[in-house]
Amino acid sequence: MKKKLKAKSKTLKHKIKSKTKSADRSPLYEAFARELAPRPPLSIDEWADQYRVLPEISAHEAGLWRTERFPFLRRIMQLLSPSDPCQQIVVMKGAQLGFTECAINYMFYTIDYSPAPMLYVQKTLVDMDVFVKQRFEPSLDEMPDLAAR
Repeated sequence: MKKKLKAKSKTLKHKIKSKTKSADRSPLYEAFARELAPRPPLSIDEWADQYRVLPEISAHEAGLWRTERFPFLRRIMQLLSPSDPCQQIVVMKGAQLGFTECAINYMFYTIDYSPAPMLYVQKTLVDMDVFVKQRFEPSLDEMPDLAAR
């Protein structure tokens, strides 16, 4: 009786293995595996260089974001990345140096790479409305894959 069970289990194992080998090469299986594969780890500055698009309506130079144009923001974005152990960042800066775009990069990275609740605060509702209509929404419109998330 035990020999029959062992023989049946070996046959069953062989059938399962042969089925998975043929399925491993199917396009559906490959697409499924590709979607489930973990994405390579990126810091926020690396993500921005690959995916961020600046809109014509709010950017002096529209098109792909290039951190090399804002080298002083690179370290800030690296510290904001989830892989960095930093818990608090203090920035002393002048006006109009791209820090808002750095914050947008952080928000978009979070939406794309590690979704989590966020809150962006402005001084007044008018300031918030201006930010959303002139900066956030136009940037999101340039990135439809991100907008879908």
